[in-house]
Amino acid sequence: MLPLPSMAFFWAHATSGESPSAHFSMFPYSQTPNTTSIYKMENLKYRIIYEYEFHRGTSAAKTARRINDVYGGGVAKENTVRFWFQRFRSGNFDLQNKPRGRSETKVDNAELKAIVEADPSQTMSEIAAGCGVSDKTVLIHLKQIGKVKKLERWVPHELSAANRQTRVDCCVTLLNRHNNEGILNRIITCDEKWILYDNRKRSSQWLNPGEPAKYCPKRKLTKKKLLVSVWWTSAGVVHYSFLKSGQTITADVYC
Repeated sequence: MLPLPSMAFFWAHATSGESPSAHFSMFPYSQTPNTTSIYKMENLKYRIIYEYEFHRGTSAAKTARRINDVYGGGVAKENTVRFWFQRFRSGNFDLQNKPRGRSETKVDNAELKAIVEADPSQTMSEIAAGCGVSDKTVLIHLKQIGKVKKLERWVPHELSAANRQTRVDCCVTLLNRHNNEGILNRIITCDEKWILYDNRKRSSQWLNPGEPAKYCPKRKLTKKKLLVSVWWTSAGVVHYSFLKSGQTITADVYC
C-alpha cells in the first residue's frame, strides 16, 4: 500500500485536473504487468483513495463523484464506496479482498466403496450427485479405492445352476468319447445365427481390478434381423448361407 502522504500527493494532483500518470506510476518501467495484475492494482488504487477520503471525513457519495469526475463515470459506485467506508468504521483497513471459493469437499472412501458395491452399474454422474461432489472428485476417489470400469459380458441366456451343470456334464461326456473314439473329427455340425439390427450397448461397472464383470443377457429377437446358417467340422467352416426375406427354414433348404 502507498503511504498516506504519497496518496495525498497523488490524489491532490488527480483532483486538480492534471493527469495522475504524470506524477504517479503503479509499475516500474522494467516490468510489464499482466492483465490480472493491472486489474488488482487498479482496484487497490481506488481503495487507497476511499481510505484517504474516509480519513478526510468526505461522504461516500461525494467520494464516488470526485473519483468519477477524474477517471470517468462508472469507475466508482456509491454502494461500493459505502461498503468500504463501513469496513473502515469497523476498524478494518485491509484493502485486499478476502479469499473466495468453496471449502474443500472430502469423500469418505469407505462410504464410497459401500455405495459402489451396492450398485456397481451406477454412472459416475449418479455417484457424484449422491455424494454432492463433482465427477472429477469421484473419479479421483474411485482410483484411490482401486475401482476400474468394465463392460458387462454377453452370455447367450440367463441359466440356472442346474442348466449350467447339465451343459458341463454333456461337454465332459462328448470329450471322453472323442478321446476314446475321435468322434468329433467325423461330425458335421450345423447351426443358425440371427444377426440383429439392435445396437443396444452394454453398461459399464466399477469393480476391483481382478473382479470379473457382471453378466448381461443377450438381446431379444426383433423384427429387423437376418438368419445365417453355418456348417462346419473340426477342420473349419464347410458352408454357410443367408436366409432370404420371407423364406422359412425347412428340410428342402438344408438339402
